[in-house]
Amino acid sequence: LQAGQLYPVNWLFAVVPPVVAMNLVTILSYSLAATGTYALAREIGCNVFGAVIAALAFAFGGSMICRPQHTNILNSAAWMPVVLYWLVRFRHCPSWGVLAAGAVSIAIQFFAGHGQIWLYTLLVVLIYTASTAFGRQTQTAPGRYFFSVLLMVGLGIALAAVQLLPAMELVRQSTRATVDFGKVIHHSLPVEQLSMFLFPYLFGEPGAGAAYPYWGNSYFQELSGYVGIVPLMLACATVPWAARRRLLPFWILGGVGLLIAIRGFLPSKWLFHALPGFGAFPVMARGLLIVDLSLALLSGLALTYLAKLPRDTASRLLRRGCVIVLSVMVGIVAVLAMGGELLNRLYDGPAPAWTFDAARPGLWVPLVLALLSGAVLLVWVHWPSGSGSRSAVLAVLVVDLLYFGMLSAKGVWPILPPHKAEWMTALDRLAARDASPARMFHPHGNTVRVGNLPGAFGLASLGGYEGLLFTRYSKFMGD
Repeated sequence: LQAGQLYPVNWLFAVVPPVVAMNLVTILSYSLAATGTYALAREIGCNVFGAVIAALAFAFGGSMICRPQHTNILNSAAWMPVVLYWLVRFRHCPSWGVLAAGAVSIAIQFFAGHGQIWLYTLLVVLIYTASTAFGRQTQTAPGRYFFSVLLMVGLGIALAAVQLLPAMELVRQSTRATVDFGKVIHHSLPVEQLSMFLFPYLFGEPGAGAAYPYWGNSYFQELSGYVGIVPLMLACATVPWAARRRLLPFWILGGVGLLIAIRGFLPSKWLFHALPGFGAFPVMARGLLIVDLSLALLSGLALTYLAKLPRDTASRLLRRGCVIVLSVMVGIVAVLAMGGELLNRLYDGPAPAWTFDAARPGLWVPLVLALLSGAVLLVWVHWPSGSGSRSAVLAVLVVDLLYFGMLSAKGVWPILPPHKAEWMTALDRLAARDASPARMFHPHGNTVRVGNLPGAFGLASLGGYEGLLFTRYSKFMGD
């Protein structure tokens, strides 16, 4: 399943060298995520500028840009906005063709290789359907709308059954049949780390050799939901309109994503862990993918609505959004300035001393970007149709996401040719000791940084951990 052998994009490995194929697959996934989000934003009513901002925020936000080494997660996540696009399209223009396109998208997303993201997408489909069934833009009766969506999902599952049914059988015989609930809690987002939406490197940077190594809960890649400061300010500006029909579904989806991801809400953890299929996946912080998509779409809708409002009203609402974000950021800095006892109590040990160093880029760069973001948005709101004001907003967001992405994906992408990659050195040493073609390389730690690529060079399993380890093998290996 996780190899994505039935995923059409992965068939590139059959026609081009593995390194080239892996890089192409990664580029195509980001392109699909951006294109799908843009189309979805336009379908829900965003103008062109709002759709562009939404596409950038989701495709290059934390849930996506931190994933180039998790190819199957990246490939699956890129299809979430595409599936939702076809659902919204069906709501506006119901037809058998749209329904079939939605079903095919659901199946292809499953073939992309990550069942957890697929399940989260189905959850998004059901929640969006329930929250929009009685809306004015729904062109069919609520009962017929529900039935049609269930038919779309059912057809998608049927198309995916060729891989879904064997995967379900294998999971029941593997160590994933039951996941320790303690792992679910460990790989969830602590409430304190919600601050990473504003200061993405408050708890350090990912990767070996980082100047400020990550010390927070779980892994940086799992807990990063940063989408840039501009989208957050715009989303906060929509709070007074949260109950509007076009906005409410995405506020609900964002809230559900947080309930899945955050550690502190144990009732929701027990609930989602008990849902069929969800219990096989311990990393529930991946619910941040839903949060990021919701924030991206809310920011696009905010730009669209603000451009239509009287200047004074739009300026007042946008100032409120900017003040909310900046106030929270100042509060976080104040906590750090007072010694950060709260952070010192986290994870059974004191925080590294550099956490409280105001001179490190992880603190002052987000503050500078926040001031720039607020400034360009307040200029834009007075000239919403001006190309200069739009370009300024776009430039600040691009710089923000570029800074974030360069640090988050450093050393992970682009994929290097084997003779330049550090994992190949470790592989050569193992091959020298064991030339058996049936060997299985099962490393732990950071020696091998790319999970899927080495499999294309003749290894049965090489991913840092075994995604589907059979129980009998686990017992043989001593668990």
